[in-house]
Amino acid sequence: MCPKPHLALLFSLGFAVLAIAHPTCRERLTEQAWKYHETSQRKTLIGKELYRPEALQRVAEKALSLKGSGEGPILSIVIPAYRESARIAPSIEALKDFLADYPIDAEIIIVTQHPPGEAPDRTFDIALRRVSDDSRFQVIKLEEKGKGLGVRKGMEQAKGDYVLFMDADLSTPLVEILSFLSYFVDHPQTDVLIGSRTYAPDYFERSPLRNLISFGNQQLRKLLINLDQFDDTQCGFKAFSKNAAQEIFSRQKNNGFLFDLEVLLLAQEMNFKMNSLEVQWFDEPEFSTVDARKEISGMLRDLTQVKALVERTLEEQPYQPNQP
Repeated sequence: MCPKPHLALLFSLGFAVLAIAHPTCRERLTEQAWKYHETSQRKTLIGKELYRPEALQRVAEKALSLKGSGEGPILSIVIPAYRESARIAPSIEALKDFLADYPIDAEIIIVTQHPPGEAPDRTFDIALRRVSDDSRFQVIKLEEKGKGLGVRKGMEQAKGDYVLFMDADLSTPLVEILSFLSYFVDHPQTDVLIGSRTYAPDYFERSPLRNLISFGNQQLRKLLINLDQFDDTQCGFKAFSKNAAQEIFSRQKNNGFLFDLEVLLLAQEMNFKMNSLEVQWFDEPEFSTVDARKEISGMLRDLTQVKALVERTLEEQPYQPNQP
C-alpha cells in the first residue's frame, strides 16, 4: 500500500492534466519524409564512433568470448515494430553490417503489428523483403498492437542463451550489444540487465513534455511500486538469461508501454539477479509512434494496477526456481 495515497492521487491528476492539455508532441511523418543517406545512417545506428578504437576492441573481444550452451544461438534479439516502415530497412541493414563486423551467433526476431482498420503500413513487407536471403532473421506479423504484446511474442520464439529486446529505431546504438554481452562474461550470475539512459546527452535534451512525463513516471513509481533502485525502467534495451526470459515472459500480461514495469516487478518478486548498465541513446521524437496524450491515461492506469497484477499472476503461476 502507498503510505500517502492522497498525495499520489493529487500528483497523478495534476500530471495528467498537464500532459493532456499540451499539444501533441509529435507528428506522424510519411515514409518519404525520412530523408538521409542509408550508409551514413547505418554508421550512426551501429555507433562505433562512440568508443575509442582500443576500448571498442577490448569490449568486442570479451563479448565474442561469451560461451553458449550449444542448444541454440548465443543471442536472440527481439525487435517490436509498430508502424516502422520509414526506419525498419536501415535498421535491418545496420544489424547485418554489425554482425558482419562482430560475428555473434545470433538470431533476430522482428515482430510487426498491423491492427485491422488502421491506415495501411508496409513495415512487414519491407522487413520481409530485406531479410528474405538471411536465415538469421525471422519476421512475425501480428494483428494487434501494443509494445508489451510485441515483445512477449518475440520472446516466446527466442532460442538464444541470452535474449535482448531493443527498439526498431536503434535509438540505443548496436555497439551496446557488445557492452551487454561483455557484462554477462564478467557477471555470469546476472539474470536481467537493464539499459540506463540517464547519462546520455539526448536524454536531458528532450522536449519539456517528454521530460515532464519521465519525471512524473519516476515519482509515481516511487510512490506506488517498489522499483526506485533503478533510475530508468523504461529504456527499450533490456537483456535476460534464457531461463529468466522464459519464466518472466510466460507470466507477463501487460500489452502497453509500461510492460517494462511488470517485467521488472516479476523479476524482482521471482528473485532474479538484476542490474543496470549505462547506454548511449539518441532521441528522434519527430518519428516516435507514441502519442503522449493518448498514452498518459494508460500509463497512470498501469502504474496503479501493475503491482496487483504481478501479485495475482504469481498466485496463479507460482515460481519454483530450479534447484542446483
